[in-house]
Amino acid sequence: MNPETLVFEVTSSCNNDCMYCYNVWKSPHCTYPKGQMSLSEVIQVFDSVLDDLPVKSVALSGGEPFLRDDLPQIVSYLWSQHVRSVIITNGTLLTRKNISRTCGAHNYELPLLSYRKAVHNKLTQRDCFEKVIHGMHDLKEEGGRFVAAFIATRLNYKDLEKTIELAIALGAEGFLYNRMNVSAGNYRYVKMLLPSVDMVQENLDVLETYGELYGLPISCSIPIQPCLIDMNQYNHVYTGFCPLAGKNDGKNAYFTIDPLGNLRVCNHSSFILGNLLEKRFLDLMRHPYIEKFREMLPKECTACPADVRDYCHGGCKAAAEECFGSLEISEPFLRMHSHRKTIPCHL
Repeated sequence: MNPETLVFEVTSSCNNDCMYCYNVWKSPHCTYPKGQMSLSEVIQVFDSVLDDLPVKSVALSGGEPFLRDDLPQIVSYLWSQHVRSVIITNGTLLTRKNISRTCGAHNYELPLLSYRKAVHNKLTQRDCFEKVIHGMHDLKEEGGRFVAAFIATRLNYKDLEKTIELAIALGAEGFLYNRMNVSAGNYRYVKMLLPSVDMVQENLDVLETYGELYGLPISCSIPIQPCLIDMNQYNHVYTGFCPLAGKNDGKNAYFTIDPLGNLRVCNHSSFILGNLLEKRFLDLMRHPYIEKFREMLPKECTACPADVRDYCHGGCKAAAEECFGSLEISEPFLRMHSHRKTIPCHL
């Protein structure tokens, strides 16, 4: 297993309070450690990691990465190591100055939750819609590249079509669609926000139309279980499953490094494998939790055919563990829609 992509959460600080946020620090009873490495420690960690792995891309997230003053130096370091950096930002601090200071980034990912200001601001719980729009405009003016991210909830799923049109008009080079993924931090909003299967399918039909019409790259990184929706009907929407689960080879896994240098299997999981200031990445890859994570399966998924079960593995197992404390329980999206399950014949 040689992952080529990593996530680095550069800071836990954020100036938004998004209702759908699944960051490990957002749990009401959070005990996850906070703090952050110095720039020299960040470089020390990545020098070691890049010796161990064929890393091609690092997603710089948070929190809000632009709240970290030395973000430009981190981007420059990765650029010097021939590693692409993608800045995942809420867009509120994406001024022309900050765009210029991080010009070594390969591209940026910004949320566009609705074409309606009130809906976007309700979901972020901040008055930030105009800042995001200005950030996207300024990125294109400065020669930057960005993709727009739409987190589908019950509050905004009907806005998808006009939101895609707005993203295209602003110059988005891709569109990321994720149905809300549930965590301990956002579980209190699950009844208000978690979309139904029908809502997600309605959105996928829209995405398919726009992907075909405009040739716009569209992807869904949060798994959609084939027992709920047959994804084979969508030829212009890229979807996948947890790259670390089951028989998936782990090449596209997104192991996550937190601000203190702790390593986790992904940004949805709060389980700490160890600290990269103390141990090498390849040593932490031998942690027994990784094999447990790969092999354990929700009990209700055993009825699925092997070629489905071995790759889908029930969807987002990290969401199941964060919400219910077990990798053997179905994650919330599947659990809440189990009455809609139809055993698929194949992927």
